[in-house]
Amino acid sequence: MAQAAWVERSIYPYLVALQATPVLAIVPIIYSIFGGGMGSRIYVCVMISIFPIVTNTLFGLTSVDAAQHDLFTLRKASRTTRLFKLQFPAAMPAIFTGFRISAGLSVIGAIVGEQFFRQGQKPGIGIVMEQFRQKLRYPAMYGGLLVAAALGIISRQNAITSVPARFAGFAREPERVPQHHAFRASPCLARF
Repeated sequence: MAQAAWVERSIYPYLVALQATPVLAIVPIIYSIFGGGMGSRIYVCVMISIFPIVTNTLFGLTSVDAAQHDLFTLRKASRTTRLFKLQFPAAMPAIFTGFRISAGLSVIGAIVGEQFFRQGQKPGIGIVMEQFRQKLRYPAMYGGLLVAAALGIISRQNAITSVPARFAGFAREPERVPQHHAFRASPCLARF
């Protein structure tokens, strides 16, 4: 979407509408289309957690320094080279921020999907919490809530530590260069 503005203008409003629509209103439609299996649960997780990833990735791709873009233009870099050598490395911190946000949201999506689709061999946290609520066993329900919160924290923590470590070269902050040296040879261009 960062390379073609028309793609962003055509797809982004639908993503915003999907994010703004309450999941509880869409669950019956998802059930009628996909059934009540694992695919429906995965769809609910993706629907809840995709928006932060897309918005942060788009923000990271479009927020590259203009002087770097000028340097790539002077070197007559192609759009593909500009995307993979300049924009993606500069966008990595924003992309991983989107992953961190989505890690917690995916736990919410899994619990919501499980509460509404109620199919499977073993009940998960969502079904167990709903059973405790129906039996008015609120301390046990709050225990399930604490387990869900711990699961969200653990998944967010794993998104912070394990995945960005592989991309540590991309995720570090760029070195600030004085303005009069802005058009020196960039290490990004050394691999053309």
